[in-house]
Amino acid sequence: MSSLFLPSNSQLLPEPALGITDRPIAYGQNGRVKYKGTYWSAQLYRPEPTTVVSVGEPVSIIGIRGITLLVTPTAS
Repeated sequence: MSSLFLPSNSQLLPEPALGITDRPIAYGQNGRVKYKGTYWSAQLYRPEPTTVVSVGEPVSIIGIRGITLLVTPTAS
């Protein structure tokens, strides 16, 4: 089996991209992000236990793990 499909295979992007939260993202839980007109499962990258990203908030997409985007909250 190709390592491309293993969930633990994370790849960081060369530059962060911008997405908008469509479903809340919290510590240990997946949410959903709209990116380039499509919806992606999203997970916080190196989350703090108190971090929650609400619907409509922008996020920086910094990587991908399988078919899940790795995101961080965008500083306001």
